Amino acid sequence: MNAGFLRDRFPRLRIGTMPNYAMKSPHLWGAVTSSPRTALKVMEIKLLGKKASTYCYNHPAAYQIEITNRCNLNCGMCPRLEELKAKGYTPSDMTLETLQRIVSQMKGVYHVSLFGRGEPLLHKDLVPMIDCCAERNVPQISTTTNGLLLHGDRADALASSRLTELRVSIDGPDEATYKAVRNADFHNLVDNVRNFTARSSIPVSVNFVLNRTNWEASLEMPGLVHAVGARCLRVFHILGHHDSVARMVLGQGHLEERYQSLKQELKRRCDELGIAFIVDNLRMTNCLWPFMMAFIDIEGYLTPCCRLEHIRLANVTETGLFPAWNHKRMREWRRKILDGNYPQPCYAIDCA
Repeated sequence: MNAGFLRDRFPRLRIGTMPNYAMKSPHLWGAVTSSPRTALKVMEIKLLGKKASTYCYNHPAAYQIEITNRCNLNCGMCPRLEELKAKGYTPSDMTLETLQRIVSQMKGVYHVSLFGRGEPLLHKDLVPMIDCCAERNVPQISTTTNGLLLHGDRADALASSRLTELRVSIDGPDEATYKAVRNADFHNLVDNVRNFTARSSIPVSVNFVLNRTNWEASLEMPGLVHAVGARCLRVFHILGHHDSVARMVLGQGHLEERYQSLKQELKRRCDELGIAFIVDNLRMTNCLWPFMMAFIDIEGYLTPCCRLEHIRLANVTETGLFPAWNHKRMREWRRKILDGNYPQPCYAIDCA
């Protein structure tokens, strides 16, 4: 399957225009080029719409695997503690053996993200888990950290690991803005990231969650990303939250133009500094995640997406990966999406 074929069938794909580094993410491009069956499934959905099958003959092309739901922070925008309390979960870690069982069943995988509702650097087996994925020839292996533990032995081990991308969450370009969002030590975080990029060849990107608190300061983020030696700025939105920019912009039409101008200016500044720029869409249309990407929690349960991790649909450790991928509950979820009758939780997080 060549680029010309994909360009003809999916004209919205920016083939050949996005920097190679920015492709290190589980977007449509990476998924369809890593797995012909995934490309065929996406084409089926595009062509048949509601008549497409809920059965996925393709294995997931990308995975987000929650290796821990423990965290060293308690950010106001994070639903982690509320979800754990509501479900009666005890904060804990996925075992290395569980991850090995999951990874051993993967086929045609493009990207594995070892990350969920917790802080991956708290997991004692993070590097062995990265090795587990690398030994199965997974092309892209990433993890996301708040960066506050990225020092000492943890940083040493990660710096020499087979990770292909480290994503660090920094939600403000200065101490006051960052502390208002995360209530943590901004200067230690910046030092940790700068020291890591200086000593390791692993590409680092910065995840920035845009919200009402940091909206005004957001234009300074490209400068911070460049200063710490990172290569990419990824902008996300809080969904289903009172501080949500998506909810604010979509609910107040006059802010749409301002938001678009903000995105354009962020991209311009990133381009000037040679930084890749990726931004979430405000509106989710034709969701393809349940057809191409698997989200697995610490106990091996498939969940609908990274924003609905508290909804468990099937367990890959009990039934096996591929049977769970096509479990009755997974297919029921896909049917609602194909029909345009999105499940209620999707509306609750402003995704429908």
